[in-house]
Amino acid sequence: VTMAEIFQAGATGGDGAAMDEIYDFVLISNLGKGVPEHLIVRFAKERVPAHSVMRVLEIMRRSGMIEAISVDPKTGLHKYKAGQP
Repeated sequence: VTMAEIFQAGATGGDGAAMDEIYDFVLISNLGKGVPEHLIVRFAKERVPAHSVMRVLEIMRRSGMIEAISVDPKTGLHKYKAGQP
């Protein structure tokens, strides 16, 4: 009966809290041109272990929290905007 509550409580810590901070960073940093991926990675590495950074960003992208709006043809890096939290 309480299993759902246990999973919900676990979802609000760790990576979930970091994703919320990353989302806020992208939302605030986007001045209409998107936020370069390297800046998001730099911000994220201060909040999650290095081996989790790209996994967290991929989860955020796939869940719609962040959306790629362009790709730098030279580097292949994306620029992102905030999607739905």
